[in-house]
Amino acid sequence: MQALKNMIGRAILNLINDAAATQTVTLEAQAGDVHDEVELFQPFGFSAHPPVGSEAVVVFVAGNHDHPIALCAEHKGTRRNNLAEGEAAVYNLWGHHITLYKDKCVIETPVFEVNAETSATIKAPKITLDGEVSGTKSAVFAQDVKDQGGRFSMGWMRALFNRHTHHENDGGGNTDQPNEQME
Repeated sequence: MQALKNMIGRAILNLINDAAATQTVTLEAQAGDVHDEVELFQPFGFSAHPPVGSEAVVVFVAGNHDHPIALCAEHKGTRRNNLAEGEAAVYNLWGHHITLYKDKCVIETPVFEVNAETSATIKAPKITLDGEVSGTKSAVFAQDVKDQGGRFSMGWMRALFNRHTHHENDGGGNTDQPNEQME
């Protein structure tokens, strides 16, 4: 049983090197039991740089304290908690969160940027934007565009322009409709 106790333990991460293909850490497994350049294994497809002071599980393979590995770094002060069973979250030290709830996904961040090399598509029956919208290119829509809460459409404005007349100031009656129509 003592051999098993010597194989697995807790450790505090003191220094993290995130430059190499496999992240390495300096950790303290027990009081005074410091290990340098310990590999910190992370799940495939996920990469994190845990803050100094994070805790990890340390494994001494075959009880050999000369070559430990660290698993599952945890920083208790920033971990996203109070999730319901089956829910998950990705978070960082600065409070940015991606939370996968049972019925929705919520992204909380001061700035959200998507970089797509060829295109980006959002498929939803309704999209609500709660803020100002700006862009650097033109906008093309397959359907009519409405403004003022749906009160007026671009099609309605074109039809109004195409049939409008106004009274001439020189007493000549009303003008003809514009000879150049808006399409």
